[in-house]
Amino acid sequence: MMKKQYEKTINLWAEALAGSRPGNPEENKAVMAYALHVVIFNSLVVAMTVLISVVLGIFPTVAMALIASGSLRIFTGGYHCSGPTACLILSVGLMNFYGLAAVQLADRMALSHILFFLFIVMTLSLYFIFK
Repeated sequence: MMKKQYEKTINLWAEALAGSRPGNPEENKAVMAYALHVVIFNSLVVAMTVLISVVLGIFPTVAMALIASGSLRIFTGGYHCSGPTACLILSVGLMNFYGLAAVQLADRMALSHILFFLFIVMTLSLYFIFK
């Protein structure tokens, strides 16, 4: 029921936005519907991730992980889950896990180990960007 209402609302907004664009109205509507879905869903993922990170007391660390992963997803496209619910749970869970792990490991690791780990992560990130 809620999914149908969500899709109906997205289609109404997309139709309104597509009406003012030149070109094929049906094609414009499809593009606008996809764009709205992406913006709304990603906003929900970010909001839930931030909310949970605030509750866990790791907001600054999670915020940095979100910024870093968001900038990499532009180039790599990100991992594609089987559905939006899986994506939401995986994204929120992983970002907060990374935040907790970073906070816990930073207290237990020497600076040289942290720098080595960052070098490995940055090298892998560049590899995936260029790939």
